[in-house]
Amino acid sequence: EDIADWISLLLTPQKTSAEDLLSALCSGVLACQIAQKLTAQVTLEFAAPKVNEKAKVGTFFARDNAANFLAWCRKLGVSESLLFESDGMCSNEVAQQTPRQVLLCFLDVARIFGRREDLWER
Repeated sequence: EDIADWISLLLTPQKTSAEDLLSALCSGVLACQIAQKLTAQVTLEFAAPKVNEKAKVGTFFARDNAANFLAWCRKLGVSESLLFESDGMCSNEVAQQTPRQVLLCFLDVARIFGRREDLWER
């Protein structure tokens, strides 16, 4: 619930409910949009991830979006132990999805940005 609320606040007016969060993340588009929004709010030494807005769940393009997001997370300093495989977020098969790991990664991104003083100086 907290992650869905944070994402909704970040991407206003776009809303994401806790019930729909994992399915909303499955194409990788939402993850990249979050990274792009956060990158635009602060000065980072690296670019926001590229996103294929037309990606569909379970496709190469969805996994590519997830991989771009994960590369951004690594540059941001998210711990390797909190990262997930791209199929963990984008797979059509529920058995391959790792929702706990995906949510832990987003929690760490939120934590990292929550500590940035340059976000609160505006």
